Amino acid sequence: MDLSKRGTMAKKSYASVSLLRLVAIALVFTFHVFYFGSAVGNYPWVYLFSGAVQSFFFLSGLLYSKRKTFGVGFAYHEGVKLFGPCLVYFIVLLLADFSVMSFRGEAITLENIKMTMGNISPSGVYNIQFGNLWFLPALFVCYLLTPLLAKIAAKSKKLLVVLALAENAVEVALVIAYGLPCVGIPYLWGYLIGVKDFTGEFEPSEKKKPIFFIWPWLVLFAILAWNFSDPYFTGVWDRIAYYFNGPLKAFFGIFFSLAFLRSTRFLNKSNEPRLLKSMGNMVFWIYLVHESVMTGFFNPLLYGDNLVLGALYALIATLVLSFALKALDDGAKYFVKAAHSGGRPIPF
Repeated sequence: MDLSKRGTMAKKSYASVSLLRLVAIALVFTFHVFYFGSAVGNYPWVYLFSGAVQSFFFLSGLLYSKRKTFGVGFAYHEGVKLFGPCLVYFIVLLLADFSVMSFRGEAITLENIKMTMGNISPSGVYNIQFGNLWFLPALFVCYLLTPLLAKIAAKSKKLLVVLALAENAVEVALVIAYGLPCVGIPYLWGYLIGVKDFTGEFEPSEKKKPIFFIWPWLVLFAILAWNFSDPYFTGVWDRIAYYFNGPLKAFFGIFFSLAFLRSTRFLNKSNEPRLLKSMGNMVFWIYLVHESVMTGFFNPLLYGDNLVLGALYALIATLVLSFALKALDDGAKYFVKAAHSGGRPIPF
C-alpha cells in the first residue's frame, strides 16, 4: 500500500503491512466458514478470530497517524475510496441475483429480493450478505476524525492520550450495553502508537530492546489463555467473560497486529515484493466479497457434510469474484480518468 497522499505520508510500502492484512483476512474468513457453516458452536474459540477485523482498524489508525495535512477534498476522496467499490459490487450482485431469479422463473417481488440478498441457515437464522459492510461507515467516521486527532496531537500528545482513554471507557460501556463491535478503540490505539514512534514500528534500522518485541506477545498470550479457559469460568468470572467479549476481541486485534508487525519488521529491509503488495491490496475486495459467497444464493458451505470442501469452494469463489470485481473497478477508474483528461486514455 502506498502510504503517501500529496507527499504528506511516507512513500515506502511495507511487506509487514501486506502480510498482516493477508493473515487477518484469513482469520476472518475462517471464522465465517465456521459461523455460516453452522459449526461454530462446536468450536467456540473460533469466535476470537472475528477480532481480526479490529486489526484493520488498528492498522488504519497506525498508518494515518503519519498524515499531518488534510485538503478540502479529504472527506470526499476517502468516501470515494471506501464506497466507490461498494457501488460496483452492489450493482454486480444485484444483476447476478436478478439473473438467478429470472433463470428460476421466480417473480421479482420484495420478498424474493430479500431472499436473494441472503439465505436462511440450517439453524433458521436469516443471514444477509451485506452484514460485513458495517465496517465501511465505521472506518469512514474514523477517517473523518483524523484531522481533529492530528490537530490535538500537534498541540499536546498527553491530551490526545487522555481523550483517547476517555473515548475507550465510553466505548467499552456502549459495547457491553448494546453488543456493538469495537471501532474507536483499535483505531485510536493504532493512531497513538503511530504518533509515538511510527518509524520504529516499521523500520528494522531502528534499534529496539527485546522487550519492545516481547511484551505485545505476552499480552496476546494472556488474551488467548483467557479465551481458551472459557469452559472453566464459574460465577463472577463467567459474567466478566460474557460482558467483556466485545472489548476482548478488540484487544485481540490490537495486540495480534502489534506483535505481528514488530515480529515481521525485518521483512521491511528491502522493497516489498510486487506479488505480496498486489495480494495485500486485494484484501479489501476479499473482505467485501467473502460473506456474500457464504450467505448469497450460492452458499457452498451448506452443500453436503464436508465443511473443509465447502470452505475450499467458498475460497475459490471468493478469489475469482474478488479479482473480477477489482478488474471491473480498475476499468471503471480508467475510463473516468480518460474522460477527465479530454478523452485521452491515461495510465494509472
